[in-house]
Amino acid sequence: YWQRMGDEMTDNKDELLKKLKKDGCSFRMCYLLFSNASKELRADKEVILAAVKKNGGILEHASKKLLADKEFVLDLLIAKSLLKCFHSFGNTYDPM
Repeated sequence: YWQRMGDEMTDNKDELLKKLKKDGCSFRMCYLLFSNASKELRADKEVILAAVKKNGGILEHASKKLLADKEFVLDLLIAKSLLKCFHSFGNTYDPM
C-alpha cells in the first residue's frame, strides 16, 4: 500500500504537505513521497522542512541553492530543536 502511494508523482503542494504531515507517515513513506514529488516541490522550503521533520536523510536531496540559504538553514535548525524539546517532555504535539 505505502509503496503504491509513494509511487505517484505529484506537483500539488497542498496534497504533498498533507501527506507528509500525516501522523502515520513513516520514515520510508516520507522518503518515497518526497522523492516522487516534482522538482519544484523538492526545492520548496516548506516541503523540505515538513519532510525533514519525518526523515532527516531527505536533507541530502535539498538543492544546493536552498542549503546555501542561511535563513532556511536557521529555520531548519529551529524546527528540529523545537521538536526535540517537545518530544523530550513526552509531548506528541507538533508546533510546526
